[in-house]
Amino acid sequence: MQRQTQLSIWCERIIEGGWLLALTLIPIYFNLLSARHFEPDKATTLRSIVLVMAAVALVRAIDTLMVNQSGPGTPRPPSPSHAAHANSLPEGREPASSNPLMDFWRQWGSIPLAVPTLVYALVFLLATIVSVVPYTSFWGSYQRLQGTYTNLSYVLLGVLIVATLRRREQLERLITVVLIAGLVVAFYGIAQNRGLDPLPWKGDVTTRVASTMGNSIFVAAYLILVVPFALYRVIGNITRSRKAPSSPSPLMDGLWAVSYALLIFGTISLLVSAVKFGAVVRVADFRYWWVFPGAVALSTALWVLPTLNLQHRDRLPFSVFLPGGLFLGYLFLLGPMFALSAGSDTQKIDQSLEKGLDWWVWLLASAVAVAGFYALAFFLPRRAGEPSRITLVLQALGSLVVTAALLLTIFYSQSRGPWLGLLAGLFVFFSLSLWLSWRRARRHNPASRLARGLLMALWGWGFLVVAWVVFLVAFNLSDAPFFDHLRKVPYFGRAGTLLDASAGTGLVRKLIWFGDEHGSGTVGLITADPARTVVGWGPESMFVAFNPFYPPSLANVEMQTASPDRSHDAMLDELATKGLLGLISYFFVLISVASLGWRIMLRSEEWQWQFLVIACLSGVTAHFVEGFTGIPIVSTLTMLWVTMALLVIAGMMAGHYTLTWSGAHYPESQDTAAISLAKPTEPAGSPGSGAAPTMGSSVLEKDQPPRNGEAPGIRGREREKEPARTPRSRGRRSMATAPARQRTEGATRRGSASASVGPRGRVSLTGHPLAALVYALVVGLALVGVWKWNINPIYADMRFHEGEGYSAQPGIDGQIYGLSKYIEAIRHTPHEDFYYLNLGRNLMEIARAKRESAEGSIGEAEPQASVETLLQLEDIQAVVRFVQTRSPLAMMSYAEAVLQRAFSLNPLNKDHSANLARINNFWYNWTRQEERLDQSVSWYEEATKVAPYDVLLLDEHASIHVMLGNMDGASGNQQAATSHYEQAAAIYEKVFAYNQRYTAEHDIDKNLAEVYRRLGRMEQATAMYVHTIKRSPQELNDALTSIVASLEGHPDLILQLRDAYADQAEGNAALYSAVGLLSVRGGDLEGAAQSYAHAIEEEPENVQHRLNYSLVLSDARQYTRALTESQEALSLARGQEGHEQEVAQLQFFIASLQQIAANPGTRGAGSDGDNE
Repeated sequence: MQRQTQLSIWCERIIEGGWLLALTLIPIYFNLLSARHFEPDKATTLRSIVLVMAAVALVRAIDTLMVNQSGPGTPRPPSPSHAAHANSLPEGREPASSNPLMDFWRQWGSIPLAVPTLVYALVFLLATIVSVVPYTSFWGSYQRLQGTYTNLSYVLLGVLIVATLRRREQLERLITVVLIAGLVVAFYGIAQNRGLDPLPWKGDVTTRVASTMGNSIFVAAYLILVVPFALYRVIGNITRSRKAPSSPSPLMDGLWAVSYALLIFGTISLLVSAVKFGAVVRVADFRYWWVFPGAVALSTALWVLPTLNLQHRDRLPFSVFLPGGLFLGYLFLLGPMFALSAGSDTQKIDQSLEKGLDWWVWLLASAVAVAGFYALAFFLPRRAGEPSRITLVLQALGSLVVTAALLLTIFYSQSRGPWLGLLAGLFVFFSLSLWLSWRRARRHNPASRLARGLLMALWGWGFLVVAWVVFLVAFNLSDAPFFDHLRKVPYFGRAGTLLDASAGTGLVRKLIWFGDEHGSGTVGLITADPARTVVGWGPESMFVAFNPFYPPSLANVEMQTASPDRSHDAMLDELATKGLLGLISYFFVLISVASLGWRIMLRSEEWQWQFLVIACLSGVTAHFVEGFTGIPIVSTLTMLWVTMALLVIAGMMAGHYTLTWSGAHYPESQDTAAISLAKPTEPAGSPGSGAAPTMGSSVLEKDQPPRNGEAPGIRGREREKEPARTPRSRGRRSMATAPARQRTEGATRRGSASASVGPRGRVSLTGHPLAALVYALVVGLALVGVWKWNINPIYADMRFHEGEGYSAQPGIDGQIYGLSKYIEAIRHTPHEDFYYLNLGRNLMEIARAKRESAEGSIGEAEPQASVETLLQLEDIQAVVRFVQTRSPLAMMSYAEAVLQRAFSLNPLNKDHSANLARINNFWYNWTRQEERLDQSVSWYEEATKVAPYDVLLLDEHASIHVMLGNMDGASGNQQAATSHYEQAAAIYEKVFAYNQRYTAEHDIDKNLAEVYRRLGRMEQATAMYVHTIKRSPQELNDALTSIVASLEGHPDLILQLRDAYADQAEGNAALYSAVGLLSVRGGDLEGAAQSYAHAIEEEPENVQHRLNYSLVLSDARQYTRALTESQEALSLARGQEGHEQEVAQLQFFIASLQQIAANPGTRGAGSDGDNE
C-alpha cells in the first residue's frame, strides 16, 4: 500500500480547498480598486491559487515518495511476471522496459486525456517561444492577461483535480460549490436587470446584464457551463428519491432544508453587503481591499457545510464550526476598522449611491441567517442512514431553482452566441439522456410501457429540435411580417438576428474575420506567412500582429482607436495565435474528451456516472459552440478544464480505470499491460480518509472477474507485493465491461482493502533533517511567485487606477499626485508599457500647467532626462520637489524619455511611436525647432508602418507634411514645399479611400482639396471640393471666395462647384447666394440672377441678397429691373440698423443706374459684380 502521513493528508485538504476557492473566486470576484476590474484580476487570482496548489502537491508527492521508499520492511522484489519475462529473454538482452523514460511515458500515456493535454501545453509553449511578442505571450496582455502562464494554470488546475480527487463526497462537494457560485452570479445579473445594482457602471447593465464578469457575453458564456451540472443534480436527486426510504420525520427534514437555505441566504447577503460596501465607502488607501474577496472566501468555506451531510452524522465535528469562527472574525475585523476610520478625513460615504447605503443591513441579515443555520444544525436531531425521499425531493427543487436562475440570467444577457451554445448543450444533454434511458429500458424489457414511452419521448424530442431549428432558420432568413414583428420583441427578438452581418456586432465580426477591400482581417493574418500559418503569431499577440491586416471599414462601426485583440471566434484565435498546430491540438483535446466520454457513458451501468458524463459532454459542447462567436475568458476556461477533469474522475469512480501514483517502473511483455502500476490508495468512499496520493498512471481495464468478492483491479494485500497484470490488445486500451456496480464498489471500497495492509501516517520525511527545509523552500518559492507574478501586477494596477483618478482632477496638484501613483505602478511592474503611455501624458500635462503658471516661459530642456530618475522619487514629497525644480521644457524631456521607454518595451504597439510623433509636434509648437517636425514625421512613418490602415495616424502624419510644406513655401523653397504637399496628398488619399466616416468627421476631403490646390491640381481639387459640398454644403462658406479666386481661368471648374451647390440649395438662401456668386464667376449671369431671385424669395428682408441681385441685373444690362431692386434694397436698408455702408453703396449705385437711364450709351457702375 501507499502510506500517507498527516502532512500528505493536510496537503490533500489544501489542494481541495484550492480548487473550491478557484471555482468561487474566479466567477464571483472582481476588483473595484484596479483599473481593469475583471479579467486580469480573475486571472491573477487563479494563477495564485494554482501556484500554491502546485507547491503543496509537490510537497505531498515528495513526502509520499520518500515515505514509501524509506518505510519499514525490505525492498519490494520484482513481480513474478517481470522475473519470468526477464528470464525468457535471450542472454545479454535487457528487459524491454529497462528505459525509465519509456516506463514513465507509458504510464503517463495511459492516463485519460494526458497525451492531448500534454500536446496542447507544448504547443502553447512553442507558440510562445516563436511569438512576435514573447514576453506578452507568456505573461499575457495588459487588458486580458491570458498568456501562456494563465493557460497553463487552467491545465494544471485540471491535472491537480485528476491527481487528488478520489472520493465521491469530494466530487459532489465540487459540483455543489459550482452550482452555488453560479447561483450568486445569476442572482447579481437578475438584480442588475431589476435596476438594483449599487455600482455605477459606465455601460447599460440593465438591458443586457453583465453580472460579475463585466460583459453580457462573458457572464452567459460562463453560466451555460454550469447549467448541465444543475440539470444533473435535478435528475439525479429525482431518480434517487424514487428508491430512497420514506422520512420518519418530514418536519425535521424540512427544518434541515430551512437551515441550509438560511446558510445560502446568509452568504449571498454577505456578498451583497461587500459589493455595496465597496460602492459607497471611499477611502484614500487600500485598507478595505480584503472585504469582497474575503467575503467570497468565507462564503466558500460556509458552502462546504451542506456537503458534509450534517443531518446524518452522530455528532457535529469541530471542523463544522471553523467557518462560523471565520465569519465572526470577519465581522470583528470589519466592524472596528470601519468605526475607527469613520471619524477621519480619509473615509467618506458616497451619499449619491443610494442603493449601496444599506450595506450594513445586508451584513446584519447575513449574520442573523448564518447564526440561524448554526442554531438549527446544533439543535436539530440527526439520524444515520441514507437521505430520505423528501430530502432528495427538496434538493431537486433547490437545484431546479438554481437552474431557473441560471437560464433567466442567460436570457437577460441577450447574448446570441451563448444562447446558441446553451441550445447545443441542452440538445446533447437531453438527447443522450433520453437515448440512454431508452437503451436501458429496452435492454431490461423491450416491450415494456417505459421503453415505448421513452422511445416516443426520444422521437418527440427529435421532432421538437428539428422544429426549433426550422423556426430559427425562418426567423433569421424570412422577411414575413410575422417574423419582422417578432424581431422587435424585447430580448427574444435578438434571436432573429443571428445571421445579420449588415450592422452591429454581426458586421464587426464579419470585418474582423474577413476584412474589407483594404485590410484582409484575421484570415489575412493567418495566411500571410506560411511559417506563421503553422505556428501562429503567438498567444496574446493579435493586438499588435493584427494592425497590418486591420480593415479600415471597422472604424465605421467601432471606435476609431479600437484595435481588436481577439477575432471573436475561438477557432480563428487558435489559428492566429498558435497556427495549425494550435488548432489541431485544440481539436485533439476536444475529440479525446468526446471519445472518452462516449466510452465511459456506454460502458457504465449506473445512471449517476452516465448522467455526470453527459453533463460534462454537454458543458464542453456548449463552450465549443459558443466559441464560434465569443472570446474564451478566465471563468469559462477554468470551468472547461474542471469539467474535463471531472470526466476523467467519473471514469475512474465508475471503475473503468485507476488513477494512482507509480512507485516503481517494471518491464512488461508486449502482449501485457499493467492494470495499475501502484499500490492501492486511500478509498474513494472513506469519509474520514484523505484522497489518494498523486496520480502516476492509469489504465483502461479489460474484463477480469473479481476474486473473493473484490472489484476488478483490486487484489487486497497482493497489490502491495506485485503490480497486477492483464492481457490487452496491442496498441489499444479497452474499457472494463464488468458490471458497473462491481467496478464502482471497487473504487469506493479500495480504502478498506488498503487500510488492512499496514499503518497510515506512521513514517514521514519530516523526520529527516532536510525535510522541513525542502518543504519550506518549495512553499516559500511558491509564495514569492504569487507575490511577484500575480499580486504585484494587480497592486501596481491599483496604484495606476489611483493615478488615473488624480490625473482627471483639474489643476496641477492632481497631476502631481497622479505622477506619484504612476511612478509607483511602474516601480512594481517596470515591463508594462501601458503605464508608461499614461505617465508620459501626465508629464506633458504638468509641463503645460507649469508653462501657463510661468506666463509662457518654457525654460530649457534636460538632455539627461531618464526614467530611472523618475523611479527614484520614493514619495510624494520627492515628486513635489522634482516638479518644482524643473522647467516646463525639462518636464517635456522626461515625458519624451518615458515614451521612448514604452516604445523600447513594445515597438510593435502603434500607440508608442504615435505618441513620440505627437510629443515632437507638441515640442515644435513651443520652441519652433523645425527638427522636431522632422522627428515627428519619422515617428509617424514608424507608426504607419506598423498600422498602415489607421486613419487617425495617417491624418496626423499628413498634417505634419502640410505644416512643413507651408513653412518651406513661406521661405521660398518651393521644391521642398511641393515634396511635402505631394506626400500629404498621397496620405490623405489613403484616408479618403479607407474611411468615409472619418473623412466626414475630420474634413479629409476638404484638406485634400486644399493640398491639391497648392499643388496646382485644380481638377482634383475641384472634385474634392464638390465631394465636400455634397457632404456638408456649409463647410466651404468661409473659404469660398479664396477658392473661386484660385480657380480663375477655369470657369468650367467653377461651374462644377456651382452645380454642386445648386443640388443642395433648395430652401436655403445662403446656398442660393453661393450659387449666384459662382454663376457670376463662371460667366452665367442668367443663372446668377435666378439664384439671387430664389435667395430673395427665401429671405425677402435680406439687404445683401437684393444688392447682389441688383448688381447681377446691372451686369446683364437689365437696368430698369436693377434700379427697381436697388431702390427696394435701399428702402429695406434704411429701415434696419447696421446697414449704413449698404445704404451708401446703394445710393451711389442707384445714382449710377439713373445716369445710365438718362444716358443709354454709358455703362453703369458696379456692373462687374465685384460687390457680390
